[in-house]
Amino acid sequence: MIDVDYLVTHFADLLRTIPELLNDEMSGDLARINAYRNRFPDESSLLEAVSDLPSPGILVAHSGTTFSSDGSVNCWRHELAVYVRAKAKDASQPPSYWNIHRLIWKGVPDGQEEALGITEVHPDCYSMEPPSMSRQSDSEGLDYFVIQVAFNEKGDE
Repeated sequence: MIDVDYLVTHFADLLRTIPELLNDEMSGDLARINAYRNRFPDESSLLEAVSDLPSPGILVAHSGTTFSSDGSVNCWRHELAVYVRAKAKDASQPPSYWNIHRLIWKGVPDGQEEALGITEVHPDCYSMEPPSMSRQSDSEGLDYFVIQVAFNEKGDE
C-alpha cells in the first residue's frame, strides 16, 4: 500500500500549479491551498481545519481507503476529500464552486501537457477517477463544498 500522505501532499501541490485555479479562484495566494495530513497534535481535528478554512480556500485530506475489485484486478482505492470555500463574487458572476470542480478535473498543471484528471499524481496509482461534488455545512451552519476524488493503486502491494 502506498504512503497516502504523499498522495495528499502531491495532489495539493499540483492544485497550486494550475494557473486558473490559483490566480482566478484563490486570488494568486499559494497559502490558500493546503494538505491535511493527520499529524498529532498540529493536525488532529479535520472538523476544526475545515471550520478554519478561509474564503477562498482549498484543503485536501485523505477520507478513506478501501480494497477494490473490478472482477479482474484487485487494488487499493484511496479517496481524497477536497474541501472548498469559494471566494465571494457578485451576483453577475458564475459560482466559483463549479469552476473549481471543473479545474480539478480539466485544469492543466504547470509543466504538464495533460489535464489533472489524466495526470499521474502518484507513480503507483492510475490517474484519478472523475470527481464528484457535494454541499456540506460546518459547525456554524456555513456552506462549503467537498469534491471527492479517488485513485486506484496499480497493484496490491
